[in-house]
Amino acid sequence: MGTYVVRIRCESPYLTPWRNATLWGRMAWAAASGAAPGWAGEDLAVWAGMGELPLVVGDAFPYDAVPVPAACLARSDGAAKRPKALPWPDWLRLCADGAWPDAPAAPAHEVERTHVSLSRTTGAAIDGQLRSEVGWQPPEGVVFVAILSEEMEEAAFRALLEVLCSEGWGYGRSYGYGALALRSVERVEPPPDGAHRVALGHLHPTDDLPAEGWWRWASVPVLPHDPTTRRAILPHRYAAMLAPGATFAAGGAASGARLGRVIMPEIPGHPDYAHYGVAPAWPVHLS
Repeated sequence: MGTYVVRIRCESPYLTPWRNATLWGRMAWAAASGAAPGWAGEDLAVWAGMGELPLVVGDAFPYDAVPVPAACLARSDGAAKRPKALPWPDWLRLCADGAWPDAPAAPAHEVERTHVSLSRTTGAAIDGQLRSEVGWQPPEGVVFVAILSEEMEEAAFRALLEVLCSEGWGYGRSYGYGALALRSVERVEPPPDGAHRVALGHLHPTDDLPAEGWWRWASVPVLPHDPTTRRAILPHRYAAMLAPGATFAAGGAASGARLGRVIMPEIPGHPDYAHYGVAPAWPVHLS
C-alpha cells in the first residue's frame, strides 16, 4: 500500500466542487475506458461494492486552503480567531506537532465570468441572455491524498491522472472551465501514528467509528448521472456525510489509513448504484 500526494494546476476556473466521490467516479470511468493497464471499470466497481478499494482518494483542496482538523480548532486557545484552512505545508506541521503556524486566513479564489449567448443565425448576441458564473481558480492549484492498494501500481494511477487532466474537471468544460495540468505526484510516508485521525475527504460514517471525536457533518447530493432519475427522487437526493476535517480518537475504525464506506442508496431504476464515501485518514498529534 502506498500513500501519494497529488498536485494539479488549474489552468482555468472550475465550477464543480472537488469532492472525492466525483473524483473517484471519474477515475473509475477512465479505468473502464482502458486508461489504466490491467484494470477495468468492472474491477473498481466490484471492489467498491465489497468495500475493498484498490484506490482511495480524498477531496481535492486548494493548495493554500486545506481544512484544519476539527480537533485542533476545538482544543486551541482563541479558536474563533484561528484560520479554518491552512496551506498544505503548514497543515502538515500542525498535524505533526499541534503547533499553530503564523498563517493568514485562506483566500476565496473566486473568479466571476460574464457570458452571452449568440444566435446561430445572425452571430449577434441574444437579448436577455447575459449571465455571470462564479468559479474558483486557486493560483497554486489543488492537492489531494490518494492511497493505492498493493494491486494497483503507480503507473496505472498516473495514467488515470493523465486522463483526468486531459479531459478537465466538472461542469462547463465545453466553454472554457475546468482545464487542468498535472503538476506532481509524490509518494509520501505519513508521520508515525498520532492519538487522532483526521478525514481528508467526505465519508459515509461506519458504526464502529470511535465515539470520541469531532464530527463535522455535511449534506451532500447522492445521485446518479441521470436527469430523469434526479427529478424522480428530488425529495431524497441528499445524504448526511462527514466532512473533511472531521477528527477521531485513534482506534477501531480510525486506526488505519482510511475512513468510511461505500453505500447503496437504493435509488429507483438504479438497483446497483453505489455512492463512494471513503476518505484517507491522516495522523494528528495534539500539543
